[in-house]
Amino acid sequence: MSETAPIQVLVSELEKGRTVLARVRDFYRDYLSRTDEARARLTEQAIVIANLLSGWYTCLETQFLRISRFFENHLAAERWHQDLLEKMTLDLPGIRQAVIHSDTAVLLGELLPFLGFLQRLATADR
Repeated sequence: MSETAPIQVLVSELEKGRTVLARVRDFYRDYLSRTDEARARLTEQAIVIANLLSGWYTCLETQFLRISRFFENHLAAERWHQDLLEKMTLDLPGIRQAVIHSDTAVLLGELLPFLGFLQRLATADR
């Protein structure tokens, strides 16, 4: 039996992640289609959307980390989340294309404080 090339492992892991991202997206779309227009359950909706967003971003960031580690990108420990987004915008000829556009990195970077808040909120009672 031949060894699996590291790039094949990466591609397989990324495909699994894409499946998870699609499930989160589909759940969100389905959830929105079932919500009433009166927004009577606004708190419930906010919690569901915040959790979906957190799960979606975590999965996406995991994908980025896998790519970064595969191509041996160094991430600054004190700001690795933002550094990771910046690394994913780099087009490295002969190595890899940019994973996301710089405008996308800016938008994703705007989520980081919110996601950090959700994480602190979730662990506050522990």
